[in-house]
Amino acid sequence: MNTYSVSAQIVTPHTTHIGTAVCRSPKKAAELAKSRACDALYRWDYEHGHCSSIGIEWLVISRNGNVIHSDETHIA
Repeated sequence: MNTYSVSAQIVTPHTTHIGTAVCRSPKKAAELAKSRACDALYRWDYEHGHCSSIGIEWLVISRNGNVIHSDETHIA
């Protein structure tokens, strides 16, 4: 059985916010990981009174322990 593990990272000038998820569906795992990373960003901004700018978003998908996709997006 294939199990997908996803790590979504949002890099801001202050810190990196990470969300992870494991699921049989890579699409659902990616959506959940991205949502968790966004929640971490929103929580950090709220606690520190910031509106952070995003520099990089990075998504890594693994299947059964092997990386099958890595995508880094630079935000201008």
